[in-house]
Amino acid sequence: MPPSTSPLAPEFDTRSYWRGPQWPIMSWLFGWALDRLGEHQPAARLREATLQQVSDGTFAEYYEPKTAEPLGSHKQSWTAALVLDWVL
Repeated sequence: MPPSTSPLAPEFDTRSYWRGPQWPIMSWLFGWALDRLGEHQPAARLREATLQQVSDGTFAEYYEPKTAEPLGSHKQSWTAALVLDWVL
């Protein structure tokens, strides 16, 4: 899953808001863009990985990119919305 900051960046921190955690809403946006560019296989892989990640049922705001621990607030409407978009 793509973290919010490059793991090679000095400011990378897996738990520090936009400096490393993985945001499902960004994965949805990347998947949406890839699909529209005709990159259907990478989009599908990102979709499946994101759905697997959020299958913990927390619908977390963001996730620790190495362990997939849910972080931030839970029951985020944008996380739930992307799941609905992808499964319906």
